[in-house]
Amino acid sequence: MLCIKEDLFTEQNTFGGQKTYKGVFRYFDDGKKQMLIIYREEAIDKLVDIIYDLVPELKTCQRGKLTSEKFPCLKHVIHVGQA
Repeated sequence: MLCIKEDLFTEQNTFGGQKTYKGVFRYFDDGKKQMLIIYREEAIDKLVDIIYDLVPELKTCQRGKLTSEKFPCLKHVIHVGQA
């Protein structure tokens, strides 16, 4: 979490219209890059729904082949713990 400690990202109060909670999930933005950190497993389903609403292409694109018209700079989505 060095990027947070060194103020490389600015913490945001909301993500996709949902208020953030430090013990549940946090959202950071530096104006060019964004980072979402989920701490509580029970928040994942709700946050995945928000992400799919924002970037519906994620539902159908092949891994490593994301192209989003709404978010053309979005290239990396990391799925931790998926098989």
